[in-house]
Formats: sequence, structure tokens, C-alpha cells
Amino acid sequence: MSSVQRIDLVREAAVAFAACSRAVGNDVDELVRPSRLTPPLAELLWNLDPRCDPPAMKDLAVALRCDRSNVTTLVERLVALGLVTRSEDTFNRRSKVVTLTAAGRVTRAATMGGLAEQSAFAALTDSELVELARLLALLGS
Repeated sequence: MSSVQRIDLVREAAVAFAACSRAVGNDVDELVRPSRLTPPLAELLWNLDPRCDPPAMKDLAVALRCDRSNVTTLVERLVALGLVTRSEDTFNRRSKVVTLTAAGRVTRAATMGGLAEQSAFAALTDSELVELARLLALLGS
């Protein structure tokens, strides 16, 4: 493949990615609005997997690719909404962990379900979602 052909492919992919990003962003805006969430608050909530141990705030900052002070602000807003609690890590008293409340688990499940059923992702098969997640992980690493 020539460099010109590769540039054309990259341009095509970038344009498609930007359009997809806008579409999913619009879907997320609509889905989270009834829960009084913003997209950044929803993203943090979605990073709290109730099947896993509560993450440390510093780990959330890494997952969200943002500064720890931003995570602190987001967590404080989720605490005020009654969706999470922040507590001392039992293994490291200098670290704080974030835990979903019962209301947080319900809100997370509802918004994640909506994302799966009512967004651009709904048109994809399970195998397409697996491939999309794999490719996006490559781009994000």
C-alpha cells in the first residue's frame, strides 16, 4: 500500500471515528440527563464495577485519563447525588476508595442498559462490539 493510500484510509477512519464519537456523545447526553448526570459523571459511574473491589481515586484518574483533582470533583458530585461513597482504603489509610451505593448501582445499570439498547451501539452484534472494543483499546493505549 502506498503512503497516499494509507493517508486516505487514515482520513476515512478519522472522519468515521469523529462522526461515531458525536453520535455516541449525543446518545450519552440524552441517556444520562434524566439521572441528573453529565457525561463525565456517567463515565466515572460506569468505571465502578459492582462486581469488583472499589477502586482507589488515583486508579479512577488513570482510567479516566484525567487529573486526580478532577476525579475528586466528580466524586464529590456523585456523593452529593447519593450515588457513591468515598472512604478510606482498608489497606492504605492515605488512599480513598469509591463505592457505589444502592442508588448508584441502580443508576449505573439503567444508564448502561440504555446505552446498550438505545444508542448507536444497539445496532452492533455482540461479535462486532467485541471487535470494536478491541480496536478502540488499541487506539486508546
